This record gives sequence, structure tokens and C-alpha cells, in this order.
Amino acid sequence: MLSSASYDDLSAVFERLVTYSCPAVMCGDFNVRIDQTDDANAVRLDQLLQSFGYVQHVSGPTHNDGHIFDPVVARSDVVANELLCQRNDF
Repeated sequence: MLSSASYDDLSAVFERLVTYSCPAVMCGDFNVRIDQTDDANAVRLDQLLQSFGYVQHVSGPTHNDGHIFDPVVARSDVVANELLCQRNDF
């Protein structure tokens, strides 16, 4: 579960990212069951993402219990297939 300070920190990251025009991707274990619409942390994270124009691109479970804990987050105008292609461009 993300703490209030974690949400504040994540919000600060998004505030910095909006100044750049390049695609930014965040991924990893957020410790939030993103697929649980009745979970307060999932709702709060989704609202934060939407407020900055970001979406979560993973649609299938990433955990043995069948939940999404490891999202791939990018701007809503970035297509998930593009994320996979850009990964090899470093």
C-alpha cells in the first residue's frame, strides 16, 4: 500500500514529467491491487494517473493471486506496442 507521502512523491514526479515532451514509462511493483476498483489505494492511484494524463497499460495479472501489482504506466497517448519497441532503442 502506498503511503500519503508516496502519493505526494509520485505526484511531484508527474509534475516534473509534464514539462518534457518525450514519452516516460514507469513500471514496477506499486503494492497496489490496481485491478480492484473497490480498493481505496487503487482508486487514488488511478485518479492521480488520470490527472496527469497517464494510464496503466497492463491488462492481465502479474501476481500468483491473479491481481495486477506490476503496472506499466505511460501517457495516454503512448500505445503499449510502442512501449515494447522503444524498450530496445536505448
